Amino acid sequence: GEIGTGGGRVVSKVISKVVGEFYCFDISKEMLSRARNAIKAVGLEEERSSGINAEYGEHKMMWEERCASLSRKVYFIDKNTNKVSVVQSATFKKFSFVRLFTEIFLPQGYPSSVTPDYIEYQIWDTIQALCSSITGVLSTRAILQGVGVGDETATVSGAVLQWLTRDGTGMIGRIVFTWYEGTELDSNAKTWRLMADILNDIGMFMEMISPIIPSLFLPLACMGTLCKSICGVCGGASRAALTQHFARRDNLADVSAKDNSQETASGLIGMLLGMLVTTILAKEKDASGGLLTWSLFIVFTIFHLFSNYRALRACTLQSINRQRANILLRHYIQNKDKVLSPMSVSKMESILWWEPWNLPIILGAPLHLILQDGGQEDFDRYKKTFQNERFIMDTKEGKILVALHKDANNRDYLRAYLAAQYLRMIILGELPQKKVNKLERAYNFVNEASDFFSGLEKQHWGVDKNMLGPTEERFDFLNKKKKIVLKKKKKKKKK
Repeated sequence: GEIGTGGGRVVSKVISKVVGEFYCFDISKEMLSRARNAIKAVGLEEERSSGINAEYGEHKMMWEERCASLSRKVYFIDKNTNKVSVVQSATFKKFSFVRLFTEIFLPQGYPSSVTPDYIEYQIWDTIQALCSSITGVLSTRAILQGVGVGDETATVSGAVLQWLTRDGTGMIGRIVFTWYEGTELDSNAKTWRLMADILNDIGMFMEMISPIIPSLFLPLACMGTLCKSICGVCGGASRAALTQHFARRDNLADVSAKDNSQETASGLIGMLLGMLVTTILAKEKDASGGLLTWSLFIVFTIFHLFSNYRALRACTLQSINRQRANILLRHYIQNKDKVLSPMSVSKMESILWWEPWNLPIILGAPLHLILQDGGQEDFDRYKKTFQNERFIMDTKEGKILVALHKDANNRDYLRAYLAAQYLRMIILGELPQKKVNKLERAYNFVNEASDFFSGLEKQHWGVDKNMLGPTEERFDFLNKKKKIVLKKKKKKKKK
């Protein structure tokens, strides 16, 4: 838009570059008329230049109201009637397929109701869902062939037993995996989101080859279902974590519902394309082990994984997990107290990441494991070193053990992990060696890095909601005056 004098002259130079709408405000009725003529001179429709009343320049504008990208109104006080009047853009009055699409598939208030990385992520996520639907049709076709569809010698009972065995294996695997890795899904949402789709593709690959090897059909089919079941756990949990990130206005339910609508629509399109592919394969008499079937499966699988990677690479999370904490700490040490933004860290982090095996950090270790080889002297030394902190740490048996106090909060978890990571860097020789005790040096770094923590808040990192994955072990120092009485339960006498 152009505000001020020179309406006609300025409009004539910029109107040819305008893609959407153009608004021209001026205190002069003559300037607005010149602007209108300039717009008509470049061959644009009258409708686009009729949004602003020519008489509008004679009145005083008071305020503007917008409802996301759906409506825009400019209110002013009419000099003649001394009442509030409104001028509304003509574009929003008309029916628009874009507007209808937005209302159906995007959260209310888009784009201001979600984070800036939402739309790029959803575009790639929709593409990967489409590819997955097509490969799913191919794998289902192979499974049906394996259980005996089209085979006159196959029995219904045998097919049912095989199908139930597959489903039972998947259910058991889902329960066991959730029990074993459930707490990790929040901390590394990107990693497990990609792992979910890798496992899904592995599962479909096993289903594809199962009818080719009849003697191993059931074991391969069960392994395929197991991988797809684990994919369901990983994908659902990590998707929930990402949805929570996108919901800028605490509109988690709306964002999640619209995400399901997008996935359903892409799945429907994928199903229709899958039916077309199946018809082509049937006409070509291409069996599950045929060249055309495998070519389509490989191509769509590659697109599926590539789209997943691009979607996750576009996502900029503000929560601090162990990988992002490592990146922030190393950059802070190497670049003279500079704290990276979430977008910068997102470009540097690895999508597939796991905790290093050498000298791992156990956040929330039992205190007795740290004190097991020492006596009162070591106990007093730890209390003196970490007297102002809610954690105690040391290295034991090739691990860095960090015990957390019962009153420790998310900020304490972050301080404890950064101190442990700094200690790890000293031990591995990544930092210059000094005569100062390693534990005291690590503690002093965290204690003196107040600008680091303030920098995290300035860069809008989620300091109070980190994803460092501590255990539930906590310690508390008991008061010496407090008596502790341990009673044994009396056994009931048998009558």
